[in-house]
Amino acid sequence: TLSDAVLAALSPTMRELDVSSCRNVTGALRLGHLPRLRKLHCRDTAITAATLVSAKRLRELDCFGCSALGV
Repeated sequence: TLSDAVLAALSPTMRELDVSSCRNVTGALRLGHLPRLRKLHCRDTAITAATLVSAKRLRELDCFGCSALGV
């Protein structure tokens, strides 16, 4: 099961991440440890703006249905 703790242990070389509909992904998730992350798919999760801000080089985002973001 994907969770904030599991995601915190991902390799820093990851470029694309899909956590869509993962109920264990919360607004506490930070992505600063993934400096190469360019694409994030996080539909229907509880991520927050703080999660997105922590992904410094993000270029593509799919966050439809993220209630904490208002989309």
